[in-house]
Amino acid sequence: MSQPESQLSRQLMDYIRARGGFAMKIHGGPMTLAGAPDIVACYRGRFLGLETKLPGNDPTAVQLLRIDQIRKAGGIGQVVRSKADVAKVLMHVDLSIP
Repeated sequence: MSQPESQLSRQLMDYIRARGGFAMKIHGGPMTLAGAPDIVACYRGRFLGLETKLPGNDPTAVQLLRIDQIRKAGGIGQVVRSKADVAKVLMHVDLSIP
């Protein structure tokens, strides 16, 4: 059985895909950038780096650094804990595109 955070990531990716976006899971390993977001996605031409956390869990300092780097590069970096959090991110994109 997969871990609860992995299950949440899968549900969130399914939601992004159902809304017409592309989403993939980033698996940590020796060749992966430390702190890379759990989900990398593209929605309506916008880059999304989403760090999945279960309620009550907080991102590490390096995960927050990656989110900040994504934002400074013009992407959307966000900690998400639920489908509602991802819906807010996607709505933000929807409202920012004419």
